Amino acid sequence: MRKDSLNRLVAGKIQPSRKRIVEWPEGIRFLISHENKTVRKFIKGCLKGMGCPTLLELVPTGGNILITVVQEQPHVLICSGETPEMKDWSLVRSIRNHPEVSKTKVIVVSGDSARESILGAVKAGVDDYVILPFSASNFEERVWVLFARGLE
Repeated sequence: MRKDSLNRLVAGKIQPSRKRIVEWPEGIRFLISHENKTVRKFIKGCLKGMGCPTLLELVPTGGNILITVVQEQPHVLICSGETPEMKDWSLVRSIRNHPEVSKTKVIVVSGDSARESILGAVKAGVDDYVILPFSASNFEERVWVLFARGLE
């Protein structure tokens, strides 16, 4: 990820690279939880550039993210795959098994490109697995595809 591009994106100087292929559902809410501040800012900048109406406050990774997910009821959780609770995918399984948040979409953003990690994430129930580094246009495309499939 080039630092100058990231800084321009975070500052809101980069516009969305594609037209929307779907409209944002009314009241859509994203929750971003990643241990890397630069990655959090990049994701937030991408979503703002896409015209996302509601971004929940950035939550520092650690502790029990499940509690925050249940309290905040986001439609989409974007989280790291690098924390202990994500390495064994227990957070994703807990979300999928919780009656109040089982339909929450989960996008994992991780530097781990090992086949076993990706397969473990898919088996646990993630909706998408994005490998670092990635471009703003790639991330936008992945989010739009997620919404084109629909929210339940």
